[in-house]
Amino acid sequence: MARVKMQIRRYKSAPNVEEALNIMYSTNLRLFEKLDEEDQEKAAYFLKLLIEQAKYRKTKAELMERRREVENGEVLTHEEIWKQLNV
Repeated sequence: MARVKMQIRRYKSAPNVEEALNIMYSTNLRLFEKLDEEDQEKAAYFLKLLIEQAKYRKTKAELMERRREVENGEVLTHEEIWKQLNV
């Protein structure tokens, strides 16, 4: 518990967000390296899933918003699109 409190103090004392992230990254990397190979593979798999989920969360929200627009009839015709492009 004391080690965790020390890490939190280090994060808070960082001069900026980038430095805090560097501290967190190096700490997490050291923890990851202590795992055996099988556990590293498991952790990497779940981290990959989390990153992909976060990566596509914005895209999913945009798709849902677009679907609502289409359902409400808020779509452009081909003529309107060409007119906006000045073609």
